[in-house]
This record gives sequence, C-alpha cells and structure tokens, in this order.
Amino acid sequence: MTRASWHDLVIALGVPLLLLLAGVLALERWGASLPPWLRWVHRYRGRLWNGGMGLLIGLSLLRWWLQR
Repeated sequence: MTRASWHDLVIALGVPLLLLLAGVLALERWGASLPPWLRWVHRYRGRLWNGGMGLLIGLSLLRWWLQR
C-alpha cells in the first residue's frame, strides 16, 4: 500500500467513527431530555452501536476499496 492509500483509509474510517462516537456520547449525556423518537435509540444503544459500527466500517472499507 502506498502512503496516500493509507491516508485515505484512515480518513474513510476515522471520520465516521468520530461522528458515531460523538453521537453516542451525546445520547449518554442528554438521554433523559431527548425527544421521544430519540429516547428509543437511547434504550437500545447496544444494538445501535453494533449496527452503526458495522455499517460505517463496512461502507467505509467498500468506498476505500472501490476508489483504489
């Protein structure tokens, strides 16, 4: 792998992971004051985290692979 492809891979995985982490931290902090449709997400955060991580990593890797 070249240096540029490693850089692209880090960006493709790092940015979505940071956004997901920020979302989870926001749910943890403000879970009680969320609107009802977001409280459901707070109750099932384990499934949301696992599903979101799988989707983000899988789609990021697919995007990186297709751009090579």
